[in-house]
Amino acid sequence: MLMWLAVGAGLSSTLLPHPAPTCRSRPALPGDSVVAFVDVSVIPMDRERVLAHQTVLVRGGRIVALGPVRQVPVPAAAARVDGRGKFLIPGLADMHAHLDMTPSLFADTALVAAELFSYVAGGVTTVRDMHSGNAESPLLRLRQQVAAGAPLGPRIYTAGDALGLSVASLAGKIAALKAAGHDFLKVYAPPPPAYDTVMAAAARVGLRVVGHVPDEVAGELPKVLRGWASVEHLTGYLSYMGLPWWGDLTGGHDDSSAAWRQPGYQLDQARLRELAVATQRAGVWNCPTIITYVLLVKGWSAVNPTGASDTIFFNVSGQIVKALQDAGAGLLLGTDMNFDIMLPQIVPGAAVHEELRQLVRAGLTPYQALATGTRNVAAFLGTLDSAGTVAVGKRADLVLLGANPLDDIGHTTALAGVMVSGRWLAPAAVLARLGTWPAALTPKPRESEEIEFYLRKGTRSLWQ
Repeated sequence: MLMWLAVGAGLSSTLLPHPAPTCRSRPALPGDSVVAFVDVSVIPMDRERVLAHQTVLVRGGRIVALGPVRQVPVPAAAARVDGRGKFLIPGLADMHAHLDMTPSLFADTALVAAELFSYVAGGVTTVRDMHSGNAESPLLRLRQQVAAGAPLGPRIYTAGDALGLSVASLAGKIAALKAAGHDFLKVYAPPPPAYDTVMAAAARVGLRVVGHVPDEVAGELPKVLRGWASVEHLTGYLSYMGLPWWGDLTGGHDDSSAAWRQPGYQLDQARLRELAVATQRAGVWNCPTIITYVLLVKGWSAVNPTGASDTIFFNVSGQIVKALQDAGAGLLLGTDMNFDIMLPQIVPGAAVHEELRQLVRAGLTPYQALATGTRNVAAFLGTLDSAGTVAVGKRADLVLLGANPLDDIGHTTALAGVMVSGRWLAPAAVLARLGTWPAALTPKPRESEEIEFYLRKGTRSLWQ
C-alpha cells in the first residue's frame, strides 16, 4: 500500500515522468526574499546548549546568517518573525513511517494532501517511508514532486521492498531498486536462504539494508548486525534477550507466567551491555518505535486481561533503548505510523511528539531524545553538511516553539510555526489550512473522510 498521488489545491495532480530520484534539492525562494527570526533562542543541536537573543536570517531556503541580535542586521524587506520567548530547533524527522493507503484511497487527492500537510504541521520536515514498493513505484515520483515544492510536504526517503520475491529473482530485483533511486532496501525477516541472498545482493549494489532482523539469525545478532544500516522495532534484540516480539504479545501467544512479565523485571544487564556495545561498534542504528507497540499492547490488554501489559512491554523495550544510548549506539525517531493501525495518538506529524516522550520515559535526556529526530537523522543519512542542526549554510527546515524542549520534552508540542526549506508557515496559516472540524463525523463516513478527520484533528491539537 503506497500513497503516491501529488495533490492539493492549486498544485499539480499529475505525476511527473520518472525523476532523478536521488535529487534532494528544493527551489530557492523568489529573488532575494528573506525571513528573519528576531530575538529568538536557538537550540542548534550541535551540542546541548541554548543561544539566547539571536537573529536567524533565511534566504533561498538556506540559513544565511545567525548571531546575536545586535550583530546581525535585518534587511528592510525581510519578513520578520518575533522570536521573543520562543525557541528555534531543526525540523523533526519520522524515520519509520508508511505513506500508505488502501487501494480505494489512492485517488482521494484531498486525503493525500491532508497527510502530507499533517506531517509538516506537526513540525516533521523529513520522513523515511518504510514500504516504498518496487523499481516502478510512483512514490519515487511523488518524492520528486515534493522536493520541487508542490505538493507541500516533508522531504521523503524511500525503502524499496524485497517482499514476495523468489530467491532466484532477488538479486536482479534488488539491483533494480538501487538503479531506480531507492535509498534503502526494506527487509522483512526472510528466513535463510533468502536472507543470505538478500544481504549479499544489497551489499553488491551498495543498497543499505533496513528492517526486521529474522529470528532465525537473532541468536548471532552481534555478528549479524554488521550487514545492517538500521534495525526497526528492536527486532532481533528482543529475541536475542530471550523475549517474544510485540506481534506475539498482541496476539496473546506469550507465556503469561514468564518471569519477564513481572513488574520491574530486569534483563540480563551484562548480556545487554555486550549487545549494545556490539551495536555501536558495528555502526548500526535502531529505530525503536516504542509508541506503536506500547499502544497496541495496551489495546490488546483491554480485551485480554491475561495478556501482556503495555507497562511490562515498555519496561523491557525501554531497557534496551537506554542501553543502546549509554553505549553510544545510534537511535532514530520513528513511529510506524500507517493507516492499518491508526490510533488517536499515532497521527502523521503528531505521533513523533509522543515517541519523544516515550524515549525520555526510557531514560534519555530531553536533549538526547531530541537528537534522535534531528542531528542523529542527518548523521544516519549522511546529510550533516546540510541538515540536522541550526547553522549557517544548512537547509532552513526549522520549528519554532513556545517553550524550551530541553527543560521538558513535552514542549515540542508548543508549536509556534514551522519552516520547510525556507517556506514559513505561521500559526494562522496552519490553522486556516487545518480548518474547523466538527466534534463528530457525519453518519457512516467514507473511510477516507474518517482518516482525514483524524489527520486534521490530531495535528490541530498541537496548535491550541
